[in-house]
Amino acid sequence: MIDILKEIGVKVKGDTFYSKKLKTAISSDNPSKIRASYYLMGALISKCGYVKIKHPGGCKIGDRGINYHLEGFKRMGIKVAINDFIILEGRSQGGCIDCLKSVGATINFLLASTNALKITKLINPAKEPEVLDVINYLQAIDYKIIISDEIIIHPKSKGKSISYQIIPDRIEALTFMTLGLLNGNLKIYNANHNHIESVINLFKNNNGNVQIKKNYIHVKKSKLKELSFETGIYPNIPTDIQQILTVAALFCKKKSVITDNIYVNRFSHCEELKKMGANIIKVNNTITVYPSSMFGSYVVGKDLRGTAALAIAGLVVKGKTKLSNTSYLERGYEDFVKKIKKIGGKIIIHDN
Repeated sequence: MIDILKEIGVKVKGDTFYSKKLKTAISSDNPSKIRASYYLMGALISKCGYVKIKHPGGCKIGDRGINYHLEGFKRMGIKVAINDFIILEGRSQGGCIDCLKSVGATINFLLASTNALKITKLINPAKEPEVLDVINYLQAIDYKIIISDEIIIHPKSKGKSISYQIIPDRIEALTFMTLGLLNGNLKIYNANHNHIESVINLFKNNNGNVQIKKNYIHVKKSKLKELSFETGIYPNIPTDIQQILTVAALFCKKKSVITDNIYVNRFSHCEELKKMGANIIKVNNTITVYPSSMFGSYVVGKDLRGTAALAIAGLVVKGKTKLSNTSYLERGYEDFVKKIKKIGGKIIIHDN
């Protein structure tokens, strides 16, 4: 993502980003490598009135088309053309836009609405912490946004420059919490426990030793009873942690039944875990996970969270595990290998 930002003229220095003049035509293939590149559509159409970008990439975990986004832009009065590129042109006219509870669409419409000609009303918006953080940021730079069951955006031509601290990554926090429950005694800093309450309750209700402290979350190795759950829209258990919790379920006392209601094909990790001794039965979008005797093996990561799940499994089973396609981890974790080594994990990256 940083490479894309640099391509359009953003100056990057550490955690600081600034720009004077932005380019709106992105010719490289970088946007096709990550899904989050689609946020540039809403941002650039609002700021510049034009954007040309390759189709976004991302993991193949089910139906993740961006039709919601493009149809929403059209309803805003923005011209949309699709070929090898996605081309947007014009300025939002405002109006009433249905977000269909999509996090990505809600954020994109928020961004596109900031410089609209009229007020924009977003109905059925997603309200995940990441969406609310974008709203908090926009409010901090002087945009008037009202949140109730709907989101109302009052446009203006320009916001002010500020320093802003984004929220912690809740999925990263849960990934390391899961590792701690399986094989460790970890203190996880810079994590907002309020954002992950559904999973913390799942752990605690099943004998998980999780303690909420003032500045960190303390997790100790625990023999969990089971981890049966269904994923859902926030504040329910997020789909992004489902694959990682599958690994924890393999070490529980009893079988676990896990249903993913968001992405029905998010089970690429299961066949790979079977190579490590996992006993998992899949029926449609539900898996039954039985306590298993696990061992190291050669496995292949096929998407971001599935690769993280396999990495966690490799760290806690007996024997060595060779994991390929580790580049997936870079999409969702900062310095994953460095952090694992810091807590005593033995992990070596040979190539990607």
